[in-house]
Amino acid sequence: MKNTNKFKDMPRIAGFIAIVAVIGFMAVACDGDKDEIDIDLDGTTWKATENGLTMTFTFNRPNVTYTSIDGSDTVTTQGTYSVSGNKVTITLAVVGEGYTITVTGIISGNTITFAEISEQKFTKQ
Repeated sequence: MKNTNKFKDMPRIAGFIAIVAVIGFMAVACDGDKDEIDIDLDGTTWKATENGLTMTFTFNRPNVTYTSIDGSDTVTTQGTYSVSGNKVTITLAVVGEGYTITVTGIISGNTITFAEISEQKFTKQ
């Protein structure tokens, strides 16, 4: 008569269940999307120059200062910013005009590209 012990395969089954559990926990804990890590812009300055016009964004959480210098004319505007993944959204108060503008940039390494500003690339200083 054949001995059929139902418990002899338990270590193998338990090991399989443990492996499945570990894989499941890894899938939940890490979604694999590196762009979801917010980039820290606090304390940084980004600069672009085009046709003699120098533009800078200086980030000091949650505020941002935009400065444009064209020859001897300097304009400074204050606003706020937020970062989500590799995107920065900047809202600036237009001085003397009573309205705000909002631009969104894509951060890639040491550059921020703003589609609303003629695909202008700002470089980290």
